[in-house]
Amino acid sequence: MPLALVLLVSPLSPLATLRQLRELGEYEYLPSPEELLVDGEPRELSDRMRGVLRAALLAQQAGRRSVLEQELDELLARTSAELEVADYHLSQLFQLASLFTTVIPVTLASVVLFTSPAIVAPLLLACAAAAAALGAVAG
Repeated sequence: MPLALVLLVSPLSPLATLRQLRELGEYEYLPSPEELLVDGEPRELSDRMRGVLRAALLAQQAGRRSVLEQELDELLARTSAELEVADYHLSQLFQLASLFTTVIPVTLASVVLFTSPAIVAPLLLACAAAAAALGAVAG
């Protein structure tokens, strides 16, 4: 994402910007523009990075930055969708943790309080230990 932004706002062409960034030592792991033109995108890079490099090549060949703008828009849309899914999963995890650390122990303690009050304290301690173990495993 940062590389796409830099390539988009740079006054230089995308491949000249990539060469300049490599010379500055920022993106030494990326192929040189010459290697990129001959060999294409390296397989050891992530899909996102290969997409940005592919867009840089297309923008260089087309002579327009609209290709980079489109790639950045798509990248932002994918990232937004992935963040929403991650947010949903985290909220589900916290709801599950809340259920096991508060609702179930309180319900059990309330029922046990009326049936055999002597067991309430050990039961709450066991629930607290289980919640601590769940927290250690999950976090």
